[in-house]
Amino acid sequence: MENIEQDNGPLDHSSLKYGSYALDGFKNGVMNFTRSLPDNWLGRRLGFTLRKLVHGGRSIPVDTEVFGQKLRLYPFDNKCEKRVICLPQFFDPSERQALADFAKEKDTFNFIDLGSNVGLYSLFIDSLDKKGQIIAIEADPYIYSRLRYNIDNNQTKITAHNIAVSDNNGTITLHINTKNRGENSIVHNQNSGEAVTIACKRLLTIMDEAGMKRADAVKLDLEGAEEIVLTSFFKEAPKERYPELVLIENAPDRWTIDIYNLLEQQGYILDKATRTNRIYRLKNI
Repeated sequence: MENIEQDNGPLDHSSLKYGSYALDGFKNGVMNFTRSLPDNWLGRRLGFTLRKLVHGGRSIPVDTEVFGQKLRLYPFDNKCEKRVICLPQFFDPSERQALADFAKEKDTFNFIDLGSNVGLYSLFIDSLDKKGQIIAIEADPYIYSRLRYNIDNNQTKITAHNIAVSDNNGTITLHINTKNRGENSIVHNQNSGEAVTIACKRLLTIMDEAGMKRADAVKLDLEGAEEIVLTSFFKEAPKERYPELVLIENAPDRWTIDIYNLLEQQGYILDKATRTNRIYRLKNI
C-alpha cells in the first residue's frame, strides 16, 4: 500500500524508511505487467504508454526492486530513473549482457562507473556477485544523494564518490540540466542558469587512490567529458593499466575529436555497438 500520496513542500526523501513510497495495488500491478513485456516494438510501445498510469505527473519517488536491489527511484527530473521503474528490461539490455558475459570470464571483476547517475550500472554489476571493486563516480550532489541511498539500502561493495572526473585534480563547474539531471555536464552549458562548483579528479588518480592497478571494465557516460578524460588517461597511464573493456556513450556530436579512432589507436577493437553505446575491447590481453 502506498503510504505517501503527495509531496507537501520540501522533503528529504532519504529520511523515510524504504517502502514508504511503495506503489499501491493497481499501480503495482501495472508496473509488474509492463516489466513482463518483451523487448520489441510492440512491447516498448505498450510499455511507454502504460507507464503513465504508474508515475505520470508523480512528484514523489517509487520504492521498488530492480536487478535484485531495493531502489528508491524518482520519475520527475531524471530520464533513466523514469524509464527503469516500469521497464528495467529495456535499460541497455545488450550492454548489461555483454558486461555479465565478460565478468563470467574473470575470477575478480573491477568496474569503474564514470557518470554513475543513481547507480544502475554499478548496482547491476554488484548483483552479479563477483569478487573485485566497484567504483561509482557521480558529480551532481543532488543525484549523488540518491545514489548514496541506493547503495546504503543494499548490502553492496560499491564505493561511491561525489566528484567529477576530468583531466586534472582540483575543482570544476558542473552545469545542471534541471529537466533531466542525467545530462549535467562539465563541458557543455545546459542553459538552465544553474551550476555548482565541485571537486574533480583524473581517472588515474581515482584508480591510484582505490589501490586499483587495473579496471577490467570502465563505463563512461559523461555528457561530452569522455574526450578530456580518455585523452588525459591515455597520455599518462602505462598500457598495463588500460581497462580491457570500455563502454562509452555513442555521442560523437559532443566531442571535438574522434574518440573511436583514439580507442582504436590505443589497441581497442569494436566489440558491440547499440543505438546509445559502444563497447570496445583491448586486443592481445
